[in-house]
Amino acid sequence: MLFPHMLSRSVFRWSAIPFSMRCKTATAIALLALTAMVPAYSARGETAASGEPVVTAADMNALIAAAKQEGSVTWAVSPSFLPGVQPLQALVKQLYGIDIKITANATLSYPAKVAKSALEMKSHVPASYDLLDITDLILVQAENLGVAATVDYKKYNSALPADAILHGRMLINSDQYLAPVYNTAKLAGAGIPTTWNALTAPSLKGKIVASEGVQDMIWLGQSDAMGPDKMLALAKALGQQDLFRGRYGDQLDRITSGEYTISTGIITSNYIEAKNKGAPIAMADMEYVRLNHYGTIVPVNVQHPNASVLVSLALATPQGQKLHDQFGHSTAVWATGAVASDFPASMLKGKVVIDDVAWLAEPPTAELAKKVDGLLSGDGSK
Repeated sequence: MLFPHMLSRSVFRWSAIPFSMRCKTATAIALLALTAMVPAYSARGETAASGEPVVTAADMNALIAAAKQEGSVTWAVSPSFLPGVQPLQALVKQLYGIDIKITANATLSYPAKVAKSALEMKSHVPASYDLLDITDLILVQAENLGVAATVDYKKYNSALPADAILHGRMLINSDQYLAPVYNTAKLAGAGIPTTWNALTAPSLKGKIVASEGVQDMIWLGQSDAMGPDKMLALAKALGQQDLFRGRYGDQLDRITSGEYTISTGIITSNYIEAKNKGAPIAMADMEYVRLNHYGTIVPVNVQHPNASVLVSLALATPQGQKLHDQFGHSTAVWATGAVASDFPASMLKGKVVIDDVAWLAEPPTAELAKKVDGLLSGDGSK
């Protein structure tokens, strides 16, 4: 099921939010509410939830030929990689000898991308986007809605390891670690938290920013981290800390400016990008560090399936990973020698906890997430 409660539930008045942000948030919420009613079928009237494959070419040579004929790809890309789209288009030309025009848009959040595709699927219209950048958790939601098509990527690149492909649908091109980020002018020495519960210290009240959703908290409820009870207790205590909840970029802006002191967790790509620009920030070395997967999926009602698969494959090559490192500030752990595989050893020493997408997708976890959302918003009765 889709988790609408993972969207923003700000502690501030709706009227205090800038108008443009209100429009975007309202649109995303409306899309998510509508997709709760979307049945699991594709634009061709078949059952997508059962794992309907996208019809693509038989081998790599045929894929390139078919992609050339299609000629273009529309991509709902992650904001951090938007500057890398044109270099990737040039890489496709270099690797495969064909021109694929990539039109990218980075305005939609991960849930909103899937919601839009689900609505289009329900309406039996072609997908606006041929490729969706999403996370492992959002993949589960896309699967439940029947949006994510299966693709046999290894048919085109037999060297891809098994852990490069998630559920036969998402080709992983990036892995992100998550830990609190703090302003180094505000915290130093013994004042830097080293445990998640240290964020509940009275000295940090009114000084903490957190994610607008609950996905950056719920993972701590996994059995290989805190477990549900301790995670709920942490969420309740954090809800009494007068949190500001927003997206990673907004969190970093507020930490960098000194308006707030520390976040409850920001992913490494956003952290590295800000750090490289001279932001006075550092990552806290906590007892648990989250690792989750990012990648591309192809919607079942895709307009350019072969070109979409080819672009995804290009991003998974060594050259594509270099581009992702350069522009997206992240790489895939499965890619040998990639930056992501070295990150914890060089920057964080805590236990790495990988998203358990099966547990996260279970109905009891969805109910748990609703509780967390209420608690983080300061409603201790939830």
